Amino acid sequence: MTGTLINETNSDMFLPAVPAEALVASDIFIGVTDDETDTACGVLAAEAIGDHILAIRFMWVAEEYRGRGAGTELVLTFMEAAEIMDAASVVCVHSRGNVSDGVAETLEKCGFVRDDEQTSHIYAVSMSELGDGVKGAVDNAPAGIRICPLSKIDDKQWQVGGLNWKSADGPAAGFRAFARRRGSYDTELSFAALDKQENIVGILLGTRNGSEYEFQTLSAMGEQSPRILLALIDHAMGMAARVLGSEGRIIISPVTQHSMKLFEQITEGAYIMVGETALYTYTWLT
Repeated sequence: MTGTLINETNSDMFLPAVPAEALVASDIFIGVTDDETDTACGVLAAEAIGDHILAIRFMWVAEEYRGRGAGTELVLTFMEAAEIMDAASVVCVHSRGNVSDGVAETLEKCGFVRDDEQTSHIYAVSMSELGDGVKGAVDNAPAGIRICPLSKIDDKQWQVGGLNWKSADGPAAGFRAFARRRGSYDTELSFAALDKQENIVGILLGTRNGSEYEFQTLSAMGEQSPRILLALIDHAMGMAARVLGSEGRIIISPVTQHSMKLFEQITEGAYIMVGETALYTYTWLT
């Protein structure tokens, strides 16, 4: 197996074999070929999420080539590129649906360490289990705060808000699973809370997959953050109820403990655990 950086000179070889979801919101692509057949058989997609931090967003190997070292070659080639780019650390969120089986083992084999403190559970609630108050999306935002869909936030406003984001739970909390590109999310079912100066003071970012709508990032700033979070969740659930109908369900993945309590309050405990999200990290020793 041979790993290589995918660029304009070799993209024609790799891209036809790459699942479409791997191409979303990625800054770096690594491909792997089988030496015997010279066939493209896997790809790794990564994104820059902060100063000198790279996140592996997707890793895929064709089924017939699994178990032959293709995944390991992808990760090791990517780590070489990350070191050349002066990345201080690399992270990978191993979760239901975003990576294939065997990725956790591959990451550990390549020197990644599971961060149990950052590992969390994934919960789901059926729209049919929610009360009428939630389905009506009561707007309970604090005075001077308005909830706006991500589709209405312009590029400049998003970049400024993203680069300066700090949450009430500490500077790092706002960056967890926070892809900078708005195209990573369903812009009609993701929301920002804006203050009177049009600054972003809260975000709920999610994606839709068929009848499922998943909260991926949920955080807010300032003394009013509990009410901002409540308004964001309420607004998103109400909109999801209209879009998905009673057959849909909402998935909530990595969020703060406080946000989870609000989710439990709104759903009145009518949710179940459906999986786990584990954070793997690799840091170069200085």
